[in-house]
Amino acid sequence: MSWADKYRPANISDLIIASDDLNIIIKWADSWKNNEVIKKSLVLYGEPGTGKTTTAMAIANYLNVPLIEMNASDQRNAESMKRVALMSSLYADLLSDVKVPDRLILIDEADNIFESRDPRKGGDYGGMTELLNVIKNTRNPVVITMNDYYSFRSRRSGKEIIENSVVIEMRPYKRRNDQKYKEFINKCIERCHYILKNEGKQIPDSLIIKIVKDNEPDIRSIINDLEATAMDFAPADRNKKIDIYKYVIDTFHSHDYDKLINSFIDADFDPDYYIKWIDQNIKEEYQDPEDLKNAYEILSIADLYSRLSYKAGYMLTGISEEIAAGISLKVKNKNKSTGRYSMPDIIKMYSSRKGNNNARTLLEKLAALNHTSSNVMLSYLWFYKSIKKTREFKKIARILDLSDNEIKQI
Repeated sequence: MSWADKYRPANISDLIIASDDLNIIIKWADSWKNNEVIKKSLVLYGEPGTGKTTTAMAIANYLNVPLIEMNASDQRNAESMKRVALMSSLYADLLSDVKVPDRLILIDEADNIFESRDPRKGGDYGGMTELLNVIKNTRNPVVITMNDYYSFRSRRSGKEIIENSVVIEMRPYKRRNDQKYKEFINKCIERCHYILKNEGKQIPDSLIIKIVKDNEPDIRSIINDLEATAMDFAPADRNKKIDIYKYVIDTFHSHDYDKLINSFIDADFDPDYYIKWIDQNIKEEYQDPEDLKNAYEILSIADLYSRLSYKAGYMLTGISEEIAAGISLKVKNKNKSTGRYSMPDIIKMYSSRKGNNNARTLLEKLAALNHTSSNVMLSYLWFYKSIKKTREFKKIARILDLSDNEIKQI
């Protein structure tokens, strides 16, 4: 399980959203608890990763009711939407002592409801109208999420659905550097520290701040990036081995070259990885042009030996590491304090995207084929795995232009 899923907030109080929006959500949920319903549905819209679906799950936990998820793009026509939606939202559980509410209905990605008058395209006009009927008649709370609010509002029945709903834009702040922005950043950093502590991982604070600011307001991306970065650092409780960050500090600031070289015995990374870290941060450490010239010349020689080591059967590996470790010997003007070092861009990119992007592309292709969302498609990969060796699957793979790697992922 990815960290983004593992640490998805279960309670409303754990949500990282603007406090005034949080109060509106709680007030709406309490109106259902107290049988004094304000409006029957709650619309959450905003960019991907801002916590729309997570908020719906937290509301269900707050109300202590199950979440019934109905992906709107998966409902092919008005009749199927009416049948599923009414059974889910209008009829209370016959075995339940609690009459209302006894469940929360989530209609995810409502701006992707598929509609067409042409039956050959697989749709049927009226899905939006039927959704409006559900909202007007439901006996249970309904949460509707969407990315493109204005597109949804302009569609048939869209405006009336909005008017019958409490609407919240999932935007933690209006502009940067205001109080809400600082509050959001601090909450994200706090959540990162909590996750790292639970996972037994440790990352420099400067790197955590960089991850948050590079990805905000997409909380999911922040946590994905945090996980990818943490995998490149030694566990927090590790005693014998030293992580790469410590080696970078010693390379730039140590006055004892022999001690630094001897410490590589405890290193658990290859020289190429070490050289990339030095290369990424050297311009932040040294400012004098002559110092930069000398440092880069040494680093280029180290990189050359690192390349040659692949051809020479790694016999030259140790040499490249020892050369790179000596850059500070040719620098006259060293920083007195430790800089804020960051992970090499290329390693960060591969760590966070190598598996995730391929998986996301596969899910998007299958989701398009099935007129549903990537999130829903994730639950049905077992089906494609079961037919993987059949003639039908080969046809599907050809239609979707699945790569060998995507087929392996299934």
